[in-house]
Amino acid sequence: MKAMPAGTRPFWITLLAVWSLVFIGGNFYVHQQNIPSTLANALVLAAMIEAAFFLATGFTPVVSRLRRLSRPVSAFLLVISAVLPYLIFSIGAHLYRNASLVALIVLAGVTACWWLVLPRSVIADLLFLAWIAAGVLAKPFPLIYGNLLAANSLGQMMWLHTSIFAALLVGRVEDPRLGFWPSAREWRIGFVTFAVFLPVAFVLGITLKFARFHPAPGWTWKAVPLFLGMLWVVAYREEFFFRGLLQRWLARWLHGKGAGLVAASILFGSVHLFFRQFPNWRFAVIAAVAGLFYGWAFDRGGGVRAPMVAHALVNATWRLLFTS
Repeated sequence: MKAMPAGTRPFWITLLAVWSLVFIGGNFYVHQQNIPSTLANALVLAAMIEAAFFLATGFTPVVSRLRRLSRPVSAFLLVISAVLPYLIFSIGAHLYRNASLVALIVLAGVTACWWLVLPRSVIADLLFLAWIAAGVLAKPFPLIYGNLLAANSLGQMMWLHTSIFAALLVGRVEDPRLGFWPSAREWRIGFVTFAVFLPVAFVLGITLKFARFHPAPGWTWKAVPLFLGMLWVVAYREEFFFRGLLQRWLARWLHGKGAGLVAASILFGSVHLFFRQFPNWRFAVIAAVAGLFYGWAFDRGGGVRAPMVAHALVNATWRLLFTS
């Protein structure tokens, strides 16, 4: 048996661990939800496949190897990676629909081929980010995968891995230092950013009447899993697009890091207008201010992992200790 390449060994070890967790956790979830075995098996298998694609985005040696492929081949493989988990789930669960498959191919195809059709430019790059944001805000995936929460999550993860790889492999954007585990320095920057922002957020929350202190029942044992979920999904996604791409692009286009930081933070806040009930201007203001702190952490840390830590700490604290 041929040994795995040394540079990709951490990815394969992590993938085996994640597959074990998905298998055990997935089976526990479907048992608790009384999901029929046929649907459950298809869901768990599709989640394991999707996990492999998602994890690959955060391992530099894997991304570097994939960058050796031509851009058209990368785009084609991205569409395949978007469709495969859906086919495994829908066929295995007897929920396959032609319309859903076509919708997935269109969504993934537009994303994967964006920079094959449009050359890199200010307009093309901004429209790409608007397209990705529209896919998140429009919430099309329950219509494709069904209303089951776990199945809908497959669509969200598909959108995330497809859009990240489209930027890295087809758009050939600069390396934003993606990764799932920050260095000691990045942890430190993230915690310092969180500590400095916390009193600012508290004053804003009280002044704007956005939130009040109300700890969730059992918040202490929920803290670690919630933080990790925020770190590896929500903060990972938002920091990649808003700091790893948008802030750097704006800094270059506006000829200054400060201008890029402010502009990206304002846009970050504006996206939060759609949270719960539009226009949620209170949340947008707080998010824009938070974006300034996350952007500082990004510049200080030289990548997205430091602001990921601060972002995840802020989100977890808000969800666990406050209500709005």
